[in-house]
This record gives sequence, C-alpha cells and structure tokens, in this order.
Amino acid sequence: MSLFSFRNNNRSTRTPARATASMEGLENRRLFNGTLPAATDLGTLYGQVQKSDSVGAADVYDYFKVNMAYTGKLTARLTNLTGNADLRIIKDVNNNGLIDAGDVKGTSANAGTTNEQLILAPIGPGKFFVEVKRVSGTPAYKLTVKTDYAGQTFAGAHNLGTFLGTKTRSDRVDSEDPVDFYKIVLTSTKTVSATMTGTGDANLELSKDMDNDGVYDDGQDFIHRSNQPGTSTENLGSFSLSAGTYFIRVFRGAADSQFTVNIKVS
Repeated sequence: MSLFSFRNNNRSTRTPARATASMEGLENRRLFNGTLPAATDLGTLYGQVQKSDSVGAADVYDYFKVNMAYTGKLTARLTNLTGNADLRIIKDVNNNGLIDAGDVKGTSANAGTTNEQLILAPIGPGKFFVEVKRVSGTPAYKLTVKTDYAGQTFAGAHNLGTFLGTKTRSDRVDSEDPVDFYKIVLTSTKTVSATMTGTGDANLELSKDMDNDGVYDDGQDFIHRSNQPGTSTENLGSFSLSAGTYFIRVFRGAADSQFTVNIKVS
C-alpha cells in the first residue's frame, strides 16, 4: 500500500491523515515497521565483505548492519549497478530503530548506473547500517563493505599503547590499502615478539622511526622483517628493546590478505 494517495477533481486534493506527517516521520514509521531492525547482519567486520542483491518498486530498501571493533575507516561501495540506486551510512545513535536527525553519516547519490562510494574516517567503534535505496528501475548491485582499523603511516598507526601480555588485531591489506601500522610504547626495556597468519600473502615487520621524521624509510626504519611466501605463518622472533616507540608493520605481498597479528610484550 502506498504511503500517499491523491484524488484530483480540479477542485480539491485529499490525502489520508497519515500522509500529512513530515517525510522524516514517514521514514521513521517505515523503519519502525521492521526494515532497519531486520537488517542483514554482517557481524563484527575485520576487512571486507561483499553482497549481491537487487532493489525494486516492491523492495525499495536493503539494509546491512556492520559492527566496527575499533575506531577506523569504514568504506561502502556499490558497483555493477543495472539501474539507479543510492547509498547511505547510518548510525542509530539512540538505538530506537529509527533514522533520526543526525543519524545519517554519509550519502552517495550519483545519477544512473554510476558507482556509489562512501569513505568515512575516523568513525566507530560501534554499530552502523549501510542502506541501499532504489531510485529507478530494478537495479541489481554488488555491495562492498570494508573496515580498516590501522593507518598506512606512523602518524596513523593503530595505537596499542603501553601493555604487557599479548594483543591480537585482525584487519586486511590489499591493493588500495597495502600497509597497516601498529604502535607500541615501551617505558622500559622489554621483549617484543609478533606472529601473523592470513588468507593471502602479507608480511610482517618490526620497525622504529629512527630519524623521528614521521616518514617510513624502507631500509632505514626496519629492525627485522618476516617475509614468508603465500599463507605461511609470519614470525618476527623475539627482540629485547629499550624504552621508546616501536611499530609493527603489516604489508601486502603477492596477494590481498585478511590477517590476524599477535603482538606480545614481556
């Protein structure tokens, strides 16, 4: 049933009572009726997931829920469009199942079958919704949702701070995001080790900004590197390090990889 109905006899136009609400109110009512709460749950995302579907006149909206484990970058992309569809990223701040003022964090609304893309950073942690909205036709689409929790520079490194024990982080390196840095701060001499597993070919390195210029200099800043082929486990071994700031660098090898790195300080 349409939310709006009109009758025009050249003298008056009548609408049912509920059509007098604002568009925001109508959208909220639609979401309350189940669209947002029933979103496809992509879970806590470390890396990338892709979904193919379509929207049409009887199925105008598709919603996907993603949980970000840490503050980072959230990317959503629509490709392979066969019609016009738009893209939004939504944060249900008060968890009421509605899109309230301020909940929309980004909108991409290109014409026709032009790809849609949103890149939001810094954002998270927490739960977000990706909305695919039909504009015209019955567009099929491929949706890519991607998280990135560690930056590609010393300054953008995921800060693990000062700790004892093991910290585990998962993420992805690929052709558009080939490097992830993790920062460790030692207040006294400690032993540092790290291992990594992955779905593709990624390599592991212990490094330090030797000249404090904020720029990674290959051949100068690395202390030790593990560069095993393919999906072989990377192991840096153990190093006794004096007080200071150090970095674990994960970088793409011959193939994209979703990885898990374990960093130990003792």
